[in-house]
Amino acid sequence: MIIQIPARAERLERIVEDYNTGAKDIIETYAELMKLLADLQNEEKRHIQENLTEEELVIYDILTRPEPKLTKKRRNPSQKPSHTTPRDIESTKTSTRLEKKNSNQSRRRTYN
Repeated sequence: MIIQIPARAERLERIVEDYNTGAKDIIETYAELMKLLADLQNEEKRHIQENLTEEELVIYDILTRPEPKLTKKRRNPSQKPSHTTPRDIESTKTSTRLEKKNSNQSRRRTYN
């Protein structure tokens, strides 16, 4: 089951890597592994309690999980909604036509 869930696999790899690099001692590593085991056991119990397959449970979690709150830093400016409405576009076209008309009128020479 741990291989099917990338986040859990990454968590296990991080625990092992921290131990191998000496960032954490054996006691801290053991505590983290026990916590990971408890999380996996809880997930297995939840899978049985909800009466869903593992795949169905993943989809259920995606659908029921609340949206993450993004900070200003994490927001992508290209994903901001456009505030331009069709009315704004039409008014821009109209003003551009008026500017051209006024420009053409000022260029005309008057002869007496």
